[in-house]
Amino acid sequence: MELHLEGQVLSVAQLGPDFLILDKRMDLPPSVGELKLQIDEKEVCSAVHLVKGCNSTQPRTPIAHLATIDHVASVSTDDDRNAALPAA
Repeated sequence: MELHLEGQVLSVAQLGPDFLILDKRMDLPPSVGELKLQIDEKEVCSAVHLVKGCNSTQPRTPIAHLATIDHVASVSTDDDRNAALPAA
């Protein structure tokens, strides 16, 4: 998982319904970023608001989800290639 925020790409260790935990603690002001999560061939992007920003002394960063967009990655599998072959 990654958080794209103000030109930075930050690694996310854990995600909860209303918080995230960054791999490396840091101080950041309240802002809006994009959370990217890859599951199999699907990428899910969610606009998130860091309500109170990040505080290096606190492990959890409160977030509010603003919007979610699902993307299907263009990953070809053997099943995809076999489906295109004519039946014998």
